[in-house]
Amino acid sequence: LTTSPTSIQEGDVFSATLTTTNVPQGTRFAYRITGITSIDLDGTPLTGYFTIGADGTSTITFSTLPNGYYDPKTLTITINSLNLSATVAITDANPTYSLSASASAIAEGKSVKFNLRTTSVVDGTSYAYRLQVYRQLILIHH
Repeated sequence: LTTSPTSIQEGDVFSATLTTTNVPQGTRFAYRITGITSIDLDGTPLTGYFTIGADGTSTITFSTLPNGYYDPKTLTITINSLNLSATVAITDANPTYSLSASASAIAEGKSVKFNLRTTSVVDGTSYAYRLQVYRQLILIHH
């Protein structure tokens, strides 16, 4: 039992191949996937069957879904009846952050809105901030 590739990023595709010898075509071997949830595989069930083809192999292709937050994990596919397993390391893109303001300057008494955008960050993550107000004095000499 092999996986290819053995390391992916969320959103990528991987395949698992069972290679046998002297096993009749059409023979089925049950597999089970652990280390992730079916949501990570677009709702694909975490259990199923490899069905051996005429060449003695069976390949299943899986698509993973990005979930928008940082949670690296290892998927393991196991065929208990054959005492076989293979793994795929699933990584996330590094988190990114951008901060913007609704205006670069405002008049006194007005408001400004700040927006923090992130990728690959767990929902509900809190960030501390500090707000500094700069006043500009204009001196007029006569």
